Amino acid sequence: AILSCKHKFSKGMSLRIEWKKIQSQEVSFVFYNGEFTGDLRGRAEMLNTGIRIRNVTRKDSATYRCEISAKSEEGQRLGEATITLTVL
Repeated sequence: AILSCKHKFSKGMSLRIEWKKIQSQEVSFVFYNGEFTGDLRGRAEMLNTGIRIRNVTRKDSATYRCEISAKSEEGQRLGEATITLTVL
């Protein structure tokens, strides 16, 4: 499964990317501080700002939120995208 996180930040900006998994009102980090955490460690890889999850199972079904922050001359800019993954 590929989860995309498109943004409109300029090339060359220093981006900080976090992915979170929201399941049953519980929020857990998926990608934080430059590495995957939890059960996606070893099964996921970054694709620019998106992620590819290999060997998806029903346990991966959840809402995923990508949060991007970028430093610019005008200050801190933020962006986020929410994606629902359903594995049948």
